[in-house]
Amino acid sequence: MLVAWLQVVSPKVKLMMKQNPTPNSTDLTHRDDPNSLRQAALEHLFVGMTNPTLLAAENGPVVIQQAEGIYFTDATGRRFIDGISGMYFRNVGYGRQEIAQAIYDQLSNVSMNVYAGVMAAAIQLATRLAARVTGRIDSAEPNNSVDMRECPTIIS
Repeated sequence: MLVAWLQVVSPKVKLMMKQNPTPNSTDLTHRDDPNSLRQAALEHLFVGMTNPTLLAAENGPVVIQQAEGIYFTDATGRRFIDGISGMYFRNVGYGRQEIAQAIYDQLSNVSMNVYAGVMAAAIQLATRLAARVTGRIDSAEPNNSVDMRECPTIIS
């Protein structure tokens, strides 16, 4: 399906880029220039959940420079409220040091379950989930939608 989509959309995007070329868009010496970054994104980056034709007509994606709390700032200095961030995984906000530290601590130690071994954080999470979901400590299997690497974040 992706191949079919690329065959239909890719020629349109390439045509639009040829009509509005940016000199040296792959020249990374201008890596701080928002317009060069947007053009390079159009040429070299698949931006998920967007229509590439519309994205090209808008001269590329918003280039996010930094984020804190519910806000992010683009490369031109405009500040936005990230209104859909809670839809996925950023509903705790950006820049939460305690979460970053918990992730760092876990990744510095062990980052995944290996074969018959399990991380203490995975056991703690499974116990908490089982107690909350079933009202008693039984069993839980955090997988797929909750990756074991996310355990320290959830526990903190």
